[in-house]
Amino acid sequence: MNLDLDIKFDDYSISGSLTGPYIGKSKNSLAFALTAVGDKSASQSFNVFGINLTAPLVLTAPAGFIINLDNSNIDASPMSINPVGGKVSTKKIYIKFAPAAAILYNANLTISTAGATTRTVLLNGLAFTDYAPVYTPAGIVLSQSGLPEGEVGEYYADVLTATFQQHDAGAASFIKIKKDGVDLAPTGTGNSLIITDNGYYTVAAQVFEALVNYGAGTLKNYSPSGKVDARAALVRNVNAPQAAENNFTSAQMTKQGFYKIFFGASQVDPAVNNKVRFLNGALESSGMVVNFMTGIVHSFFTVAMRATFTLLNVIDLTTANNITSNFVLTTMNVNDAAGNAVSYNVYVWNKSTPFSTDHLIQATIV
Repeated sequence: MNLDLDIKFDDYSISGSLTGPYIGKSKNSLAFALTAVGDKSASQSFNVFGINLTAPLVLTAPAGFIINLDNSNIDASPMSINPVGGKVSTKKIYIKFAPAAAILYNANLTISTAGATTRTVLLNGLAFTDYAPVYTPAGIVLSQSGLPEGEVGEYYADVLTATFQQHDAGAASFIKIKKDGVDLAPTGTGNSLIITDNGYYTVAAQVFEALVNYGAGTLKNYSPSGKVDARAALVRNVNAPQAAENNFTSAQMTKQGFYKIFFGASQVDPAVNNKVRFLNGALESSGMVVNFMTGIVHSFFTVAMRATFTLLNVIDLTTANNITSNFVLTTMNVNDAAGNAVSYNVYVWNKSTPFSTDHLIQATIV
């Protein structure tokens, strides 16, 4: 077939007669704006047509670009356009830059058909890595001014402080402290709450925890593009905007009483049954003869031992006096840290005044 042509495109024109299959295009090259890896650029387009065709036009995009006829985000490459009566009327081809790596893309889109010279459109685009923001989740810390452990029955007056660490989350709208599951008064609406709690150490641990409600955090931007983070918000996830949360709970804090005067710092029943404690804090010893110094401060002196042992005599070695009769026996059961009852003989001397000089005392146990 011999066709007379007079066709004009944006950057060139075709005039004259053609024989055989022919492909026409309106652009030789397209340059795309700087685009982030994983994103898609704004679309660009060019026109294509075919004459004297015996087979479809086939358009194949290089890696990093998508092509279609409807300006969508779906890649139709390789894309076939069937001729009608040997012709493909002018079609607009949409192209988007969709890079998968932070490199320079510079490659040809090809347009081919049987018997025709393959045409190309050079596509060019530079891609960069756009880094997603990282978030610091909220935290809540509960602290106490007093000691977490004490003697059973010992009184404490403690200052409890709940502190909400907002970081990249929203502000706190409600904060409270619970003791054994019961809300303490008052509650608060800010990022911190201070409460004074009074009570007595008990064998059963008293459990404290702080709870807070807080709002969603502010969205951050990708870098370097400045694009606003559109990922779904999640609770305390470093890789997502911070979602609101109710009843975010601190780590638990406890107060517990022990019979340390009987069991020592380990708070467990001693494995050696003849372990004896002189309870002015000056001595812990094992054996049947125990020596201790009185000091010049204490007026109460106590010797404690398992109930299978008794105090035979007590000698003030400084004065050579037998002072056994000064010690009054009391028998009592105390629980160790595991809650096991242990029977003890406790001998107590209530001296009216402290010693004026340090005396050496010797107790014999049987």
